[in-house]
Amino acid sequence: MYVAIEAQGGVYGGGMVYCVYFIVLVLFGNYTLLNVFLAIAVDNLANAQELTAAEEADEKANEISDDTDSLEDQYGQDGELAIDAEGRLADDMPDFDEDEMEDEESPFGGPKPMVPFSSMFIFSPTNPIRVFVHGIVSTKYFEMIVMAVICMSSISLAAEDPVNEDNPRNKVLQYMDYCFTGVFACEMFLKLVDQGILLHRGSYCRDFWNVLDGVVVVCALVGFGFSGTSGAAGKNLSTIKSLRVLRVLRPLKTIKRIPKLKAVFDCVVNSLKNVFNILIVYFLFQFIFAVIAVQLFKGTFFYCTDKTKRYANECHGQYFVYDKQVS
Repeated sequence: MYVAIEAQGGVYGGGMVYCVYFIVLVLFGNYTLLNVFLAIAVDNLANAQELTAAEEADEKANEISDDTDSLEDQYGQDGELAIDAEGRLADDMPDFDEDEMEDEESPFGGPKPMVPFSSMFIFSPTNPIRVFVHGIVSTKYFEMIVMAVICMSSISLAAEDPVNEDNPRNKVLQYMDYCFTGVFACEMFLKLVDQGILLHRGSYCRDFWNVLDGVVVVCALVGFGFSGTSGAAGKNLSTIKSLRVLRVLRPLKTIKRIPKLKAVFDCVVNSLKNVFNILIVYFLFQFIFAVIAVQLFKGTFFYCTDKTKRYANECHGQYFVYDKQVS
């Protein structure tokens, strides 16, 4: 605002009138109109989501009523209707989602149920090795140990000295990182044996958080392999750093293991859709006011590099003159 006033002749030269534009822009543009439109947009989005949920509920209710009518038309006797309806309902029951089953424990406090598929074409659900591994992975002590290792790994990442790589503290932390990576690799291997790799529901690679854990572990192992070689790849520090930088994703492993953190993360991800729509409205208003400002003040926001000059007619520029300047 002050630059615009000075560009239009200063306070005593008629430029003070242009401050009205900026006052109106701030008070009514940013503080009033923009907030009102954003509130309306958020409210409309919430109403649209409620209407969508209500429509889906109505559709499900209509489907159930249609199925009931078809059963009544097909069977006339009460005994046959009960038998056939029971069989029909048993066939139409939705399949259990192994992903949800993996995330929930048994209501009796026991271990999680095993995925009823063969693991890696080797371990059947009754294989003693897989049963033993499943018993280890499903215990709360296993999760507690992994959580403790995640916390210690996060502390070690924060304790590294990024400036002086030859710091003795970094040497100690590097050996600790070997131990942490070994623990995470063992966790990954045990879960692969228990859940399988990819082909069936409930397998290891069908969960986003497991894929993230696997990528971090594999990149850490590859980085250790490069650092242990004596060739050109081992001396290429940029390659090693680019792989080891993924270690910062290890603290994200806690999100899956703490239900409240996972709920917050899911809420943030789902809210990004609404935030994106609101940002579109915000950028539209910014574009409108930017076009107005350019049309009103285009070419007038110049300034003089000589601070002793106040007006445009006094500013003649400045330049350097060298003793041995060649023209």
